[in-house]
Amino acid sequence: MGRRKRKQQSYKRVKRVPKIFTCPNCGEKSVKVENIRKSAIATVKCGHCGLNKDVIVNSISEPVDAFGDFIDIYYADQELQRLEKRISKLKKGDEWGELALSYSILSDICRAKAVEALEE
Repeated sequence: MGRRKRKQQSYKRVKRVPKIFTCPNCGEKSVKVENIRKSAIATVKCGHCGLNKDVIVNSISEPVDAFGDFIDIYYADQELQRLEKRISKLKKGDEWGELALSYSILSDICRAKAVEALEE
C-alpha cells in the first residue's frame, strides 16, 4: 500500500533592500552608505576608487535614498563639467547661437540646484 503524497512547501524568497551599491565612477560594487542614523548627513564612499560624498538625509531615510541622492549629484556635476568645456570651445570658435543655448541650459541647471538648496 502506498502513502499519501504530501504537497511540498514552496518558500517565497524575500527581496531585501541592498546595502552595497555599484559605483558610477569605477563600476565596482563597492559603494557603502555610512552614518545614516547618527546625523542629518550621510557619507557615501566607494571602497575601490575612493569617491566620497556627503548627502543630506532625514530621519526616515534608508541607505537606498542616500545613494539615490548621491547618484543625482554625481551626474549633475558631470553634466555641469561637460557644459563648461563646451562653452569654452564655443567661445574660441565664435559660435554665438550655440553659446547662448549652452548658457540657457547652464542657467536651468543652476536654477534647479538653487531650488534644491532652498528646500533643504
